[in-house]
Amino acid sequence: MKKTGDVRIGILGVIISLVGICWIIYQLIAYNPGIPPLLIVTVAFLSATLGYVICSLKIKSDLDILGKGIGLAKEAIFKKPISESTGMMVTPSVKQFNEMLKMLDESFLDVEKFQTLVLTEKGRLKTIVESLADGLICIGNDLKLNFFNSAAKSYFNIADEALGMPVDEILRINERDLRYMMQSIKDSQPGV
Repeated sequence: MKKTGDVRIGILGVIISLVGICWIIYQLIAYNPGIPPLLIVTVAFLSATLGYVICSLKIKSDLDILGKGIGLAKEAIFKKPISESTGMMVTPSVKQFNEMLKMLDESFLDVEKFQTLVLTEKGRLKTIVESLADGLICIGNDLKLNFFNSAAKSYFNIADEALGMPVDEILRINERDLRYMMQSIKDSQPGV
């Protein structure tokens, strides 16, 4: 199984830190044989801490780059993959992120294509419905007006603001017919 960049960088960082600490301790002991052990431990600790800080800053830089890419993706800018990276810790994540951007871009192209098809068909259907000589009124399950064509508008004298209003307020339907409409809607719904 192939090691990821995270593991390789982590192992490399540990090896470099250990070699650096050993070299510093050797130099201190070789040139200063009477040096106190506490000073050697302190120097080793400071070296390890400095290595950790430098590695953390590189990782933070990569995470900032990845965050910038995520910000672009939130704005639906998918054609701009992340290319800069320090090579620390997030290199596999950057590659996966760029692959995800490519897939999202392809998906959005499909969505745009289907949206165009839907809008074309919607326009075609609207033209057909508007050209009907008979009035057509569509009401929802909540008995509110969803749509009406020009013939219905002129026949029933419906204002454009009537969309979304209860049908009994617009058409002045008597109680018996309103109950009949409600029952018809219930009967037409499966599982009710």
